[in-house]
Amino acid sequence: MDRGRIYQFVRYCCSFNGIREGTAEHKQIIDTYNRIRPLPSGYEVKYTDSWCAVFVSFCFRTFFPYWVFPYECSCERMVKAISVLGRHRMHIRTHRNGYRMDYEPVPGDVVFYKFTELGYPTHIGIVISVDPEYVRVVEGNYSDSVGIRQVKKTSQIIYGYFQPFEV
Repeated sequence: MDRGRIYQFVRYCCSFNGIREGTAEHKQIIDTYNRIRPLPSGYEVKYTDSWCAVFVSFCFRTFFPYWVFPYECSCERMVKAISVLGRHRMHIRTHRNGYRMDYEPVPGDVVFYKFTELGYPTHIGIVISVDPEYVRVVEGNYSDSVGIRQVKKTSQIIYGYFQPFEV
């Protein structure tokens, strides 16, 4: 994949920063997702549902076909859909002590978070930049809006990364 196209994608995702839940722009994201056919999981997302995975699907759908990234409204189902695609690269944190990963994320990657003790991730975002210590991520449903989070690479909330592109 051309790096220029990936950075164009990242800029596009960031252009939604600040959109608040319940606004016309938020409803447009949900409505656009709900027009996907066939509708992923057969579920029509409501404006009051959690929408982090919907935002990520919305962004990817604008730029790339389904085989690059599976559209889904649930983090758990998204991880399952990624595994069905098979040839894609999912890097899941396996070290419980030290939270070290052998993978260095890059802009355009998808980060999955695990905020609970459930066995699957519960939140998702798109990597927009990386430095030696931190990863910056644009997320839907971040404090009820599209927002940018900065997370230490060693943070225990990071479940793993999905690498949709070969660069």
